[in-house]
Amino acid sequence: MSESNFRNLQEEITMLSNSQDWYQAKLEWQLKEIYQESGRECLCGQNPIKNICVLENIHNGNIAEVGNVCVNKFLGITSASAIFTAINRCYKDLTKSMGKDAFHYMIVQSKHMKPNNDCKLTEWERNFYSDTLKKKKLSEKQEKYRVKINKKFLKFTVRKLKDRPIK
Repeated sequence: MSESNFRNLQEEITMLSNSQDWYQAKLEWQLKEIYQESGRECLCGQNPIKNICVLENIHNGNIAEVGNVCVNKFLGITSASAIFTAINRCYKDLTKSMGKDAFHYMIVQSKHMKPNNDCKLTEWERNFYSDTLKKKKLSEKQEKYRVKINKKFLKFTVRKLKDRPIK
């Protein structure tokens, strides 16, 4: 990332923050949501990006969408990286575990989803996935349920990527 991109990010984030000091302003932000979508632009000016992190200011409720590089490198939010890795892993093989960070992310997101949202994890699905999270060898029936839950995860996190339809 160039120095000018970093300055752009600092300006944009501080404008949306209560504090006008960069070091204090970046502490006001938390990861709210992540997703993949083609052709987006980061607040820093990097274009195109596809790994988008939605941040929410804990003091004023402002929303900012930035790329995963800015989230990790400058804002210090590292969980997004693990979730994007899980997206790519599950996309390549739906039978693989999404991992604990992505699973925790889906649990938190499910709590905020409307009851009829088809990406919302049920209590049974949460318990099942928690019990089989680290298992590499699953029975045929367990694998079927893992695939179903991973599809929910991908449907929620992968949006409008023409080259990555979810099967």
